Amino acid sequence: MILHQPLPLRLLHWTHTLGLMAVLLTGLYLHHPFTLPLLRAVNLARRLHLMGVVVVYASLALRLYYGLVVRDLGNLLFKWEDLRALPALLRYYFFLSPHKPPQGKYNAGQKLEYTSWAVLFVLQAITGLILYAPRALLGWTRYLGGGLVAVRWLHFGVALYFLVTLTLHTYLVFIEDPERFKAMFSGYIDPRRQPPS
Repeated sequence: MILHQPLPLRLLHWTHTLGLMAVLLTGLYLHHPFTLPLLRAVNLARRLHLMGVVVVYASLALRLYYGLVVRDLGNLLFKWEDLRALPALLRYYFFLSPHKPPQGKYNAGQKLEYTSWAVLFVLQAITGLILYAPRALLGWTRYLGGGLVAVRWLHFGVALYFLVTLTLHTYLVFIEDPERFKAMFSGYIDPRRQPPS
């Protein structure tokens, strides 16, 4: 057995996951109030949404800090050399090649997802603050065009990106390497049970 996911990473992963699920569900509700029967009060949905946002951003900040402390951040961030590995990975995922390309702890697709999420979390924070306090913060957006409606749709579009990539991430976890999925609970992988590269 090999330690693949230390306890701090597992705790941060599942904390981030729960916070993200709360943010996505309440955000979809807030985008179309009263169409989802889960929450009857918009104010409750806003409070739950903000609590989820705090959890998501805190877990992200702690993950970045952890990556700096243990010098693991390089494993997580998308680099230019990952761009060269991406076509082979996509060929493998689309069943055009039977060979899984070599990878480190995370493959090029995972790194692209994680890095794009970190960048888009900043955009979500900005658009979310504008939507939360439009009278105080909307003034500068008139230069971008579209006003509050454009900000709302941008926020929603990025949320859909998160939802799609989260769904893809979950799908690939189950079909790609069950040992890595187990490692998100136990921390360990059994190299004898991993699919060949």
